[in-house]
Amino acid sequence: MKKLLRCPSCGGALSFAKVLVRCAECGPFPLLANVPVLVPDPYDWCGRYREAVLSTLAEFDAAKPEVVECVNAFAQGIDASERFGDDWTVHELEGRSPPELESDALEELSRREGPREWLLKTLPKRAGALLELGCGAGVLSEQLAKRTRNLMVADLSLRAVLHSRTRSN
Repeated sequence: MKKLLRCPSCGGALSFAKVLVRCAECGPFPLLANVPVLVPDPYDWCGRYREAVLSTLAEFDAAKPEVVECVNAFAQGIDASERFGDDWTVHELEGRSPPELESDALEELSRREGPREWLLKTLPKRAGALLELGCGAGVLSEQLAKRTRNLMVADLSLRAVLHSRTRSN
């Protein structure tokens, strides 16, 4: 799968080390909990989202000293005045189910085929490789993983990628 990944800036090949992914042309990107953070400006990303990244790494028992040092090195000198707004709902953050839908809305949803069902019906039973963009907490990832040995997930949220990876293994 690593061979499929490319630099987000120049499209060049990447090499992987312990806590870094490197593009010969554009420089390093952080590798956090074995998740390459391939964003156009990794320094800005680490600076803006430092606290959320460190708490996510701690949540997944991946806040090893060398990983924390890597995040801090990338974040150094970046103004963190903008805080990370994760895309989790309050219910997901608290580990609760969302409140019940009104009965009319629930009835309407049950009559229609949703996008997830359509996708699963459309995909072949076995796919060579799948890429899920915007994986969220991995509800679909869990089902996609059963159809391929090579599932890649991507999301702007490190927490989402780690949850998705956990569910799909």
